Formats: sequence, structure tokens, C-alpha cells
Amino acid sequence: MEQIFNKISDQLYSELKINENLTLSLQGENSQFLRVNNAKVRQTGLVNNADLAFDFIYNNRNCQGQITLSGDYEIDYKRSVDELNRLRSEIVQLPEDPFVVLPENTGSTRESKSANELKTDKAVDALLPVMAGVDLVGIWASGRIFSGSSNSAGQKHWFETDTYSLDFSLVNKDHKMVKGTFAGSDWDQHKYEVYIKNAKQKLELMNKKPVKMKPGKYRTWFESKAVADFLSMFSWQGVSEANIRQGSSAFIKMREEGTKLSSLFSLNEDFRSGLVPRFNERGEIAPEVLSIIEKGNLVNTMVSSRTAKEYKLESNNASGEEVLRAPKMAIG
Repeated sequence: MEQIFNKISDQLYSELKINENLTLSLQGENSQFLRVNNAKVRQTGLVNNADLAFDFIYNNRNCQGQITLSGDYEIDYKRSVDELNRLRSEIVQLPEDPFVVLPENTGSTRESKSANELKTDKAVDALLPVMAGVDLVGIWASGRIFSGSSNSAGQKHWFETDTYSLDFSLVNKDHKMVKGTFAGSDWDQHKYEVYIKNAKQKLELMNKKPVKMKPGKYRTWFESKAVADFLSMFSWQGVSEANIRQGSSAFIKMREEGTKLSSLFSLNEDFRSGLVPRFNERGEIAPEVLSIIEKGNLVNTMVSSRTAKEYKLESNNASGEEVLRAPKMAIG
């Protein structure tokens, strides 16, 4: 798919007219999918998918489009030309965008990571035995994910890696659940079995008689899945610079009134795990590590190039939506 992406990119850019600028962004996967219910496989399949997004600029006007690639160059090139022509006919009807940002060439990168993955034909035998004896429902996905970005200024980026994820719930007879996610890159059968056994032990706790809590303050332990859900809320128009400026962020008091979170809480955008690419949909490279909240203080926000132009700021190459792509909470 990388070769097809590069070939389509080069061909489309060579056919651009005066004052036309184009950025292409690719997202895809070659993965295995299993749906498990009552610790038995209910659905299985292989997923091969790639979506190509267009960001077209002409005379300070901007519009977007997207197509699905087939993996056949001739078919995909024709679809790409048709989509580009559709955007050409649409963009002349749009008003000028005062904050449009033209693509630049700041250098190209390529990153490919292979892992000791669980083979497709071994997955069922590796996953199911330890699930025996409980009602487990979940989704298994494993394989290669890839991202690409290129623009008419000559910049190209490519990223691919192997990953796996089992997102599951254990359910007892009273319909109480224990939620878990076992994910990573290199497969470790022993760690997986220990993780599921620990989840089973937690389910046993759910069989105990409930204790009615009186109103008050209690120290509470959040499982890793709960922490992940908690951190995702920071991207709900939270640490976005544009949303703070526009008054729609829940963190606006941290900026304007000096409100602080707990001094034990620190949050970074940290790409060192290598699970996601550092480049965004425009091909802009984010810092490897960016401190967002330090000991309870808001020290940085996510600033896209568009927001930077609108408010005369320095961009930290956040995505267009200014969300966290690689959040990491510090120990505290």
C-alpha cells in the first residue's frame, strides 16, 4: 500500500494547476478480527482497509474529500483523479478562508516497526482456553496499522507498526461486569493468561454482597481502563487552544483564573511508545514529548497550525481537532 500511496501522490501532484495545493493523508490496516461471546468465537474475519483523505486548497479556499482504496493502482488512481476533479468543481463555490495554511516541506520520514505478533491461525487456541468457566464478551483485533502523509510541496511521511488488542468484559449471573483491555505489540502468552486470571479474581469480588455507601469522601482506586476513559475526556474540547479561546473548554478557568488540579497530577503528550505516528493529517511533526499539565498546572495546550495563524501563536503541530493522540499520565 505504501508504494500505491507514493505513486498516486506523485502522479496527482504532477497534474496540479497553478495556485492548487494538495495534501493527502492515508489511514489503513491489515488485521484479524474476532468477536467473542460467552468465551466462544461468534464471528471472525480479516480486515484489509485503507482510506485516502484529500485536503485541497485553491486561491485561499479549502475543501476536503475522501475515498477508499482497493489496493489496485489503476482503480485507485482513477478514483483519486475523480475525487480531485470533484473537489475542483466544489472549491470555486466556497468563500475564501482567511486562516488557511498552505502545505510546506519540512522534511520526510519513514518508520516501520515489526513485532512478535500472535499469528492469525494460532489466535483462537491461544486466546480461548484461559477464558473457560466465565462469561466473557469482547473484541480481538491484531495486525498491522499504517499511516501516510504527503503534500504537493514535496513532503512525505510513512508509519506502520504491529499491534494487538483484546477489549473485553467479564459478566456474572447478576450482570455485574469487570472491564479489561489487554493490548500491546509483542505477544506474551504468559502475561496474557495472568491478566485474564486476575480479571476472573476481580469478578469473584463482584459476587460479594453490596455495601451501601454513605455520602462522604472516599479514596478510590481507578483501574487502567477507567484511567484511559478519564484521560480521553481531556480531548473533549478540553486542552484545545482553539476551544479555550472560544470559551467552550472545561479548562478555561485554568487559563483565566489560575485554577489548578491536584499537584500529584501531571499529563504529557508522549510519542516515545511508537504506537502512533508523530505526524498529523497535514504531515506536521509534533514534539516527541510535550508537557500539558505539570503538577496540576496547565502549562501547554494543543495548538494546530490553523489556530496558530488565527491567534498569532506558535503551533506545536497538533492535529486539526487539537486532541491528545498519545496521552501519558505521570506517576503520582
